[in-house]
Amino acid sequence: MEGRKLVDRMIQEGRLDKNEVDRQAMLAQRNGEHLFDVLIDASTISEQELLKYAANLYRTQFVGTEKLIRAPIERAVLELVPIRVVERFAALPLLLDRRTQTLSLVVGDLDQLDVDKAIAVASGARQVNLYLARPRTVKALIRRWYYGDTKPVQAILDSLRAPAAAAQAASKPAAGGGVGIDLGGFGGDDDDDDGFGAPPPAPRAPAPAPIDRAPPKAAPAGIDMDFEDIPGLAPAAAAPAPAPAPAPAPAPSVALPAFSLPAFSLDGGGGSSGSKERPSRDSYESLAPPPPDKKATEEAVGAQSLVDAVAVLVALLEQGRDELRSHSSHVARLVKKLLDRIGVDEVTARSVVLAAHLHDVGKTSTYHLTPLNVAQYDGHRLQAQKSYLAPTRLLESAKLPKGTVDAISHLYERFDGTGFPERQNGRDIPLGARVLAVAESYVDITTNSKNPYRKVLSAKEACDALAKFRGSVFDPTVVDLTRVLMLGDDLDRKLDADRPRVLVVDPDPEETTVLEMRLSEHGYDTVVVRDAEAAQRRMADAIFDLLITEVELPGMDGFRFLQRIRQGSQPDLPVLVLTRKSDRESVDKGFSLGAADYLVKPASADVVAAKIRLTLDAAKPAVAPQAKVKGVSGQLSEMSLPDVVQIFANGRRSGRLTIRSEGRTGEIHFRDGLIYDANFGGAQAAEAVYAMLALVDGEFVLDSSFAPDVNRVNASCESLLLEGMRRLDEHRR
Repeated sequence: MEGRKLVDRMIQEGRLDKNEVDRQAMLAQRNGEHLFDVLIDASTISEQELLKYAANLYRTQFVGTEKLIRAPIERAVLELVPIRVVERFAALPLLLDRRTQTLSLVVGDLDQLDVDKAIAVASGARQVNLYLARPRTVKALIRRWYYGDTKPVQAILDSLRAPAAAAQAASKPAAGGGVGIDLGGFGGDDDDDDGFGAPPPAPRAPAPAPIDRAPPKAAPAGIDMDFEDIPGLAPAAAAPAPAPAPAPAPAPSVALPAFSLPAFSLDGGGGSSGSKERPSRDSYESLAPPPPDKKATEEAVGAQSLVDAVAVLVALLEQGRDELRSHSSHVARLVKKLLDRIGVDEVTARSVVLAAHLHDVGKTSTYHLTPLNVAQYDGHRLQAQKSYLAPTRLLESAKLPKGTVDAISHLYERFDGTGFPERQNGRDIPLGARVLAVAESYVDITTNSKNPYRKVLSAKEACDALAKFRGSVFDPTVVDLTRVLMLGDDLDRKLDADRPRVLVVDPDPEETTVLEMRLSEHGYDTVVVRDAEAAQRRMADAIFDLLITEVELPGMDGFRFLQRIRQGSQPDLPVLVLTRKSDRESVDKGFSLGAADYLVKPASADVVAAKIRLTLDAAKPAVAPQAKVKGVSGQLSEMSLPDVVQIFANGRRSGRLTIRSEGRTGEIHFRDGLIYDANFGGAQAAEAVYAMLALVDGEFVLDSSFAPDVNRVNASCESLLLEGMRRLDEHRR
């Protein structure tokens, strides 16, 4: 749950009552809210006290709600960070120091791995400073500034004007309390109180030990800063509330340097700056962005509809392609993953995904033409030269997006400049074409036995095969990124084997899609099938910890299915009935057949998850013989230790990773994706990590039941990997 780790620390220090927090945590989980917001709403802790504690912990500053909500933000600053990144990290851009290229953002939760680095990549900023605020306030302001939706902000303002809030606002903080970020003085007064929440009580325990995060240099950690304290930024000049006026004239775009990788670059956005005038307390709507352009919205909806329609049509066309059935859909999914990881904007991503669906349409060659086999065989190359424009010619009247046409037309260019049709090389080749080339080739050699290797390759074998063509046929960075994604997915599947497995039998695709996503969030490995026969086949191949079934199934109904289960090889399998049949006779029949619970639709997925947990806890003795062995293992020759560490960090995994190599044994302890401790020979903590990163042979085993308590490393995995690689390079010289 978001915020639980920090709150648990406050409980351990005696700042919060565990029973009260547990009650509020259940409410937060049920309503899908951040725990911080629920605790503040219940007056379990004031906003200022909670944010001050968190800011001290993360060595940063915080911003009070009333002052943040009235801050002016330039349109050009908002456009620096793609909305996908803003929503993923709930991080709102505030200000840009154009002299130092420092971007300042406010976030509701800093317990996210390397969020500042991710935003630096997405925006192109040289430095990113993060400040804390209440999660609900940040999300409301994202809705206001990016979507023109002022209702969440208005609701917050209404709550601030309530008599109780006004009474609290009259109170001053105790000595040593936070100082309000004025953000240009929008609070209506110039004192230091942020005007929100009761003053914090005297500390009941020493200040928390800070987490290792470089703080902004403007003020000491834990201070509710004034806007002018943010490095390189001056406060807005005082001005009366602006009257409604035409949109301001465009200002020069913000010119951030491009963030470059070896094969592609992501440029910071530009745009017009917004007004810097300060509104009155009641005129915040004048700061809101204009409503989304109706034409642009319609075009976006139409573009996505086109992609969806093309995906269905191409899937139907590929039904008779034997091993290449659904090939284009697989390619499109991998392309989308790669583009999301790169961080391209939504419009560009959609155009390249469309190209992935269309890239084989109209090609009549007897060969399956991929950039990999076209580069290796003359016959394939000749066929590709004749048909590479077939998809765009067939759909010329559809006026495909330029990104789609470019990706298809340049699919057979080579990174070294020896491809066709224009012998483009390196970054001159459109990014979409470079990504599509790798994705198309990877999917072909992992699904089609008629590929150049004459067998279906594993993820590891496929990544090794593509790596041989880095810099010649393929973009090296895209190849490397594919390795990280695909081997990470492969290891994630092994890690997921430790999670309880749930089989859902239900013919409704819409309901089961939502249920599958929510159960995954709750930590369950979920498999969905549509009828009882498919469920029986699945159960014959794998062991499940729990079954959820609808009564109304095609063919054999749910009750008959339950009878067969009880008479078969898994008579003690816990079962939940989730159905629309709510009559008394059906309920009685379900329980008489051994169902642990009977839930009537519509039922909240969170409620279903809670029922699963209770059922599994109660059934532990019965399912003990089926318990799976915990732990994941692998060979360092197949997956290097830096790759393993990066995958665990990205997946925020916990556990003890044991490494055995050449008669020596070491351990790395992970918690929520961070390395807490390590030992190898006589080395400890970070030094042990550096020593083990040099190992190339041996095996690793993860015990996911282990969770360390004390962080003796206090460094991000990325910094450990970089330092370890630097030391290794020096040693090899």
